[in-house]
Amino acid sequence: MKNKVIIGIISILILTILLIGGYQYLQYTKTDYYKLSKVGYNHSEINQIKKLNQKDIDTITKVKYDRTIPTLIAEPDFQVTKFKEYHIYQKQHKLTAPETIFIINNELEKKEAFDQKKTRSYMAMANENKLSAAVAMTLVNADVPYSKIIPKLQQEQYYIEENLLRYINYYEKTKKEAPEIIQHVNSKIDHDFYTNVVETDTGKQEQMLVNKFHRLNEEYVPSDLITIEGNYTATKQTTIAYQKMKADAAKQGLTLQITSAYRSYQTQDRLYQDYKANHGEIWADQYSARPGYSEHQTGLALDILNGNSTLDTFGDTKEAAWLKENCQTYGFILRYEDKNKHITGYQEESWHFRYVGVPTATKIKQEKLTYEEYYAFYIE
Repeated sequence: MKNKVIIGIISILILTILLIGGYQYLQYTKTDYYKLSKVGYNHSEINQIKKLNQKDIDTITKVKYDRTIPTLIAEPDFQVTKFKEYHIYQKQHKLTAPETIFIINNELEKKEAFDQKKTRSYMAMANENKLSAAVAMTLVNADVPYSKIIPKLQQEQYYIEENLLRYINYYEKTKKEAPEIIQHVNSKIDHDFYTNVVETDTGKQEQMLVNKFHRLNEEYVPSDLITIEGNYTATKQTTIAYQKMKADAAKQGLTLQITSAYRSYQTQDRLYQDYKANHGEIWADQYSARPGYSEHQTGLALDILNGNSTLDTFGDTKEAAWLKENCQTYGFILRYEDKNKHITGYQEESWHFRYVGVPTATKIKQEKLTYEEYYAFYIE
């Protein structure tokens, strides 16, 4: 009797184990891993395929083995959402996985008829020079060969990849060294002043750029102009910063006095036309901004003297020296210095200060940049 009980228990255990095992196997046959292995994919390939969306995985389990699928997924620039596009395009054109990924990611199939030779040229340019696909395509289409200047340019702190074609063209034209090429092209002076002009992005507020390549329209007036001193107005932020700077200068026994602040488009037009009529256009463009191209129209620029000096003598005063050393503490930069006139297009103005905010002014001071260079690299 006792043996029968033991046998019964063992039978039940075996049956239970079989049932559990059968159930687990049944569940396993429903897994993606099982279905993909039945199609013929190995462990490594299955791990690649499992990165896809479930709908795509389900489709793959229902068709015959395709070795191109795992190789596509393994590409560094593979995008899950574009799997079907990759797969279909690769089959149509019998491409390698890298070629397929490159074409679809950069929408070459939409921009031009498929050209495998050209595609490989794009890829070679990108890989050899560590460039983005867009820049590599631009260089190849412009028929620019590999240039020895590229690695030197890429090592520069303020290198901007989107400017590479302009860097190379400027190098071929001038044979300048990499640092100067970067500085000039980023500042747009590879073009003549007042050419290739774009509208100023006023949405950037105190960080907007107004110069000989960025203009304000005739109607632009800052929305928050307030009285800053005497009859002059400026933006609220500029006013607050100046008043603090003036008070701190006074504690040092220094006097600051505004001689110009906000100027309308119309006022700037009159000033410029007077300069032009009296001295000619070439001279006028070195000392006065054309209407629409003046920082004074932003309400962010101030001309500051000390009450006793003139524009010609202010640069030799204690106030000028103190401002040059300390203005960034209040969010201002000395905008036009003699050493930068080839970039700004203006002669030195020791009295012209531009409000850009403390973080920006501090960084410009620390890195010894013009605002053109700062804007190109950190903002634009």
